[in-house]
Amino acid sequence: MTRIGGVISGGNNCLRTPDSTSAPSHTASTRASTSRNFCVICSVTPHLLRQSVSGRFASGLRVVTNQVVLNCTRDSRKGGTAMKFVMRLLGSLLFCLPSHAQVSQGHELAPDALERCFQLQNATAVNAPIGTIARTRSLNLSAQKPREDIYEVRMISSLSNGQLIFLGGPHVTSPDRSLFNLIESTFDKEKPSESYIEVNDVSYLRKLPEEKESVIATRGEPSYLGFIARERRVTVLPLEPRDIDLYVNLRKYFSADQIILTLVLRETQLVRDRHRASGERLEDATFEKLRMWNQIARELDDVVSIKNIFDLTVAVRKIWPDFDWRQTPATWFNPLLSSEDTGGRFTNEIIRRKKTFRDFHYAQLLLSKVSEGSTVIALAGRNHAYSIASGYKCLLNSDK
Repeated sequence: MTRIGGVISGGNNCLRTPDSTSAPSHTASTRASTSRNFCVICSVTPHLLRQSVSGRFASGLRVVTNQVVLNCTRDSRKGGTAMKFVMRLLGSLLFCLPSHAQVSQGHELAPDALERCFQLQNATAVNAPIGTIARTRSLNLSAQKPREDIYEVRMISSLSNGQLIFLGGPHVTSPDRSLFNLIESTFDKEKPSESYIEVNDVSYLRKLPEEKESVIATRGEPSYLGFIARERRVTVLPLEPRDIDLYVNLRKYFSADQIILTLVLRETQLVRDRHRASGERLEDATFEKLRMWNQIARELDDVVSIKNIFDLTVAVRKIWPDFDWRQTPATWFNPLLSSEDTGGRFTNEIIRRKKTFRDFHYAQLLLSKVSEGSTVIALAGRNHAYSIASGYKCLLNSDK
């Protein structure tokens, strides 16, 4: 469930009031809040709770999808009694399933509001407004361009004191000292407690050169942010969703062969154009990505016909007779274009769905950190920053 300005969040937790003195034995852990108005979220059969409440506090009950949200307000007449009753009921009858349950100080959004916002924009956000973009009672969303090729999005919570600084960069392919200096100065000024970079595995950071100049000369912006964070002993975490989650999401709309063909050819194009790879190096990178996606498909018992370079060659020739798999144009993988216009057949639509899923994951993850009170810096491509700003704007405006 999406919460804005929440002060407490947890996973497999049931929540109790400050005056509760004991927790049910089956509850993994308990947390308390001193706020006057807050919500308790548990996954439970709605009709069971209705029957148990027996109409006494029915006005405080709302059913949201497969969850029950109890809005409990403490007052001098019956609030305390209502709260004690509800919490005793939860302790004795209910078992909270794993969820991102959060206590929110009277500030709540629909559970699927954020996801709906990203589905509506479907990766097409390209506007770059400057200044305050949206504001609620507890959140302020703004953006600025510290330089022409950087789009910086900021989210500040007055409830949790959490803050997000999202840097959208150009993905440079050659050293740009002023860009790296900006990343470093922003990091040192904001002093984040955590940092997130556009990868799904940060273990490679241990193999980065020890010298700053070497990192600038050989790596991009995400690696440099990881280097700076490591040097200052700040936690570095992956911003990307898991590959298997991405595959499952795409599989709702496309066939297994279409997905694997598109994602593998996209990797080939990136390695070819960004890293100037060719020949055996390009083939090795392509085969490695092909092997990875096939392994994910097998884990899900999905049937795939493109398993090796020979299969890839045949599949590409069948769909695009005029192209070799090494020569696919970058326009096929532009999420802002259509396959009908580029000749990609289905590639642009898959990449668009992929970007929408990634952007939603970024936004959901980072929003949860702001709600917890963390100061976080995240760095990804500039188009992701546009989408993050647009998605958050939609979310905040939906709460007005």
